[in-house]
Amino acid sequence: MDEFKNRKTPRLKTFDYNTVGVYFITICTENRKCILSRVVGTGVRGFIPYCPCPPLIDRAKIELTAYGKIAEKYIKQLNDFYEHLSVEHYVIMPNHIHLLLFIKGKRDKFAHLITDSRGQRLT
Repeated sequence: MDEFKNRKTPRLKTFDYNTVGVYFITICTENRKCILSRVVGTGVRGFIPYCPCPPLIDRAKIELTAYGKIAEKYIKQLNDFYEHLSVEHYVIMPNHIHLLLFIKGKRDKFAHLITDSRGQRLT
């Protein structure tokens, strides 16, 4: 518990985190253990001599572990549990999760201007 007392907060002291907006959140596993997923494939280009075709790419993919599948299940349910919250995008990496969360609400006068990646209004 003492380690949290000396930890610097990444939050801006002057910013109200209850306001409408899109938030980028990273959640790390304890001790950064790689328990959520594994990377399958190399992502490296392969070259076939004397072949006119473009180089092949062994596409790297994320394969979720059992813990990763549990995390994904609850991430997908966040939209159903919270009326003013929308999970726009997420990726589950081996030892952390990235989330783009949109906090919606009627209290912000600019909320009607915020759109998703397809240009559709989110409020």
